Amino acid sequence: MNLIRKYMKYDEYQLEDFLTDEFFIEWVKTPNENNKHFWERWIAEHAEKRELIIQASNWIKRFNYGNEVELSDKAYVEIFENVVRKEPKKEHNHGVAKKSIKTWLLSFRQVAAFLILGLIVGWLWMDWSYSDRLPEKVEASIEMINRSTPLGAKSTFLLEDGSKIFLNAGSEIQFPKAFSKKERKVNLKGEAFFEIMEEERPFIVSTDQVEVRVLGTSFNVKEYSEGKLSVALVSGKVRINDRNGNQLMLAPNEMMTFNQQGEFFKSGFDPMEVAGWKDKMLVFKNSSIYQVKEKLEAWYGVKVNLRGIYPKDWAYSGIYKDESLENVLQGISKTSSIQVSLDGKNAIITYQ
Repeated sequence: MNLIRKYMKYDEYQLEDFLTDEFFIEWVKTPNENNKHFWERWIAEHAEKRELIIQASNWIKRFNYGNEVELSDKAYVEIFENVVRKEPKKEHNHGVAKKSIKTWLLSFRQVAAFLILGLIVGWLWMDWSYSDRLPEKVEASIEMINRSTPLGAKSTFLLEDGSKIFLNAGSEIQFPKAFSKKERKVNLKGEAFFEIMEEERPFIVSTDQVEVRVLGTSFNVKEYSEGKLSVALVSGKVRINDRNGNQLMLAPNEMMTFNQQGEFFKSGFDPMEVAGWKDKMLVFKNSSIYQVKEKLEAWYGVKVNLRGIYPKDWAYSGIYKDESLENVLQGISKTSSIQVSLDGKNAIITYQ
């Protein structure tokens, strides 16, 4: 029996003492009738040590402390009697030599305990550091999925978290096959409407100009050919981080528009005009002839040629539900001073 354990009461123990005590380790790792009886009684009598006992137990459970310890009945009785004794047994030492041995053993034990603690802390730091860097290393191996729609087409699909994406014509989106535990992130070029399932992980739409971050909401993101970008919120709440470090918030029925220089302004919007496309609604609202041309080319995948000189104030408004290009052109010609013709994938609009 170790001299220190024999004469040192458990109520004087510190964390390092419990971490190196075989009888304590045995109770934590392999509780049996004997050690459970002892430690339950001891903890009940030393409530002030409860937090320390829990802390030491957690350390031992977390790390593999060598082989299981087996103590003889005699060792158990000696330890039990030593702990419950009010005063430690007086030593019958024989001079300075025995005292030196005891001091040396105590010092050795404390050094060993601190070494163990140092190794534990070092291991935890390495584990935390590695875990912290792990996503960066694994990211390259994550399987990415790319979806795109040509001009004249649209697509709808579900993500693995249940979120729904409507991808407009001439657009591309990239996302991982399985999202990470921290976030759900997609990369967008073009235009898409998002219906995001609400959960703890944020959903992030990344474009060349901004990052849109939400938890659960529905919104539209569109990149324009002239370099503009708009984010229109239908429901929920979104936070926009632009490339200049600005952080912007949107409420329902608000739209944020960015120009090529990174300047932005907030406005209201017509949900039908901005997001009607996902329901096959082709909407023109005071659209210039060039906006009409661009929308027709993207919607139907055709080439539109403009002829004639159009007045600067020329504008057209109209709504079409899942109509053919021929019917749309005829509708425009009836309410405007233009003539239209269609030859395969080519349309001609002439101002008279």
